[in-house]
Amino acid sequence: MLRWAPYGGPRDEDTLPQFGMTCERLFERFRAIVRESARAVGDAADHALIDRAVKLLNDLEGQVCPAPAPAGPAPALPERPAPAGHPPRGSGWRMVRGVWRRA
Repeated sequence: MLRWAPYGGPRDEDTLPQFGMTCERLFERFRAIVRESARAVGDAADHALIDRAVKLLNDLEGQVCPAPAPAGPAPALPERPAPAGHPPRGSGWRMVRGVWRRA
């Protein structure tokens, strides 16, 4: 979770394959682990890690997971030129059963 923090947190597409749970469930587990770890006695490195995790949870207060990117219309594909030997698009020709015919 701490590694994902600079990038806006994990998304379901990240967490499902790696942990087998949704982003919401991973956040629940993270919160529970941080709460339990905060009570445990450990060395200074453990406390520093727990402090970073607590700070992250405080920064994300009220958020569960990053919002998915807005789905908009697909970008238009660039028009490809007709293959060699074919009439150009819009020239009044069309393909009918594998044969070029004038429209």
